[in-house]
Amino acid sequence: MNTNKKYWLKGGIIGAIIYGVVMVLLSHVLQIISWIIPIPSWIDIISAPFIYLTTLIIFPSYLLGAPINLQSPIGITIFYVSMFLAGFFMGIIIGWLYGKVKNRNKV
Repeated sequence: MNTNKKYWLKGGIIGAIIYGVVMVLLSHVLQIISWIIPIPSWIDIISAPFIYLTTLIIFPSYLLGAPINLQSPIGITIFYVSMFLAGFFMGIIIGWLYGKVKNRNKV
């Protein structure tokens, strides 16, 4: 029986994709929709963790004295790569925990 299923890798890839999709939806689509209709308050509750994590990713650059300039191509690239890595690492943790629980149930 093969117990090395690499749930952490699957979780990392899925986490990065989900985080990226949610961030695009929160930043672009909701902005366009808010011009047409008012956004319900439950959207704010759902978006709060993603906004918090985005702030945690960008904030260290301000501490180093080099804030990310989102008007330049390099700044945009750094921002999106850091978003991808944040989602990937969150997915790694969730996938690793899932693999531990699933393998413990089989033993």
